[in-house]
Amino acid sequence: MTTHPTTPPAFSSAPPPALRPGPDAAIVANANAATDTAVRTVAQVLDAGAGRIANLQRLLRSDDIPLADCAAQLAAACDAGEFTALAELLLAADCRSAIECGSTLAQSEGGFELCRDAVKTVLLSEAAPTVRVPVDAVHGTPVATGDISVFANDMLHLVLGRGSVTIDCYRIASEPSGQPALHRDGARRTLRSGEMFSAIGSREAVEIVAADPGTWLLRVVRSEHGPLVQHFDRVTLRRCGTSSANMHASRIEFVLDLFKRFGHSEAAETVETLQSSSRFHFVRWKAVQTLLHLDYGRGQAALQRALADPHPQLRRAAATTLANLERAQAQEGTTWR
Repeated sequence: MTTHPTTPPAFSSAPPPALRPGPDAAIVANANAATDTAVRTVAQVLDAGAGRIANLQRLLRSDDIPLADCAAQLAAACDAGEFTALAELLLAADCRSAIECGSTLAQSEGGFELCRDAVKTVLLSEAAPTVRVPVDAVHGTPVATGDISVFANDMLHLVLGRGSVTIDCYRIASEPSGQPALHRDGARRTLRSGEMFSAIGSREAVEIVAADPGTWLLRVVRSEHGPLVQHFDRVTLRRCGTSSANMHASRIEFVLDLFKRFGHSEAAETVETLQSSSRFHFVRWKAVQTLLHLDYGRGQAALQRALADPHPQLRRAAATTLANLERAQAQEGTTWR
């Protein structure tokens, strides 16, 4: 971790204004007609101040962003005091947007999306703990709850503002049993303005244990990512589940759940197509499970096809399911075929 001292940016310690519904088309049209110099999007804000935030602009416009290169560009931006200029630009634009359009540029999660393109997203938001620590009702002591997530994207974080953030770092390693588990990666660390930390997608996790008021994080998130977010039990540090890292795949899984819940057998042909076409192995397996509920005959055929699936976990799941079906139906004196 490299420290890059810089003057704390002029961010207010107060939370960003809450997001309000945007104006309707007529109000926007009137506002546009009233002034042709207004800055209405974060992208325009950054373009308008390009001379003051040259290093940041190079980062935002880059189409090749290894984390090491990002760190160098952010360090240069710190040394040049560009984050103070960025804060001033965003504040001015936010005030102008609120006056002219009746809405703010703040995102719903209390931050700003500075850039989103094919290779990255750059976000600026107030730092907040990711560890939920309620008080034990019996002993009156703090007890961390929930799981630790290893995200699928590479991420780089730069600390900004007056305060500090305290983090715990983890790395995935295999236990003797072969099952993945988390291991602490060094001691707990406290970082201040100008310092950075990163996490490699599908391999590392960083948790914010504490964050002072008035502390912000600039996050660079690579768009390229693995298929799954991995979840680890906070006590045992063993993997306790996975979830989709792809929004499109998550929506498909949700629809398949609806098909199963309401017995929408008319969708069986579409579900069969998903099994043969989806690039996500967990979506293909979800399609097999859904077919077994919608049309048992088609589900049997899908299960047989799954035995030759490219993904080893799916093949194992199919073999186990077939064995369980054969065992259950043999006990009933029937045959599953």
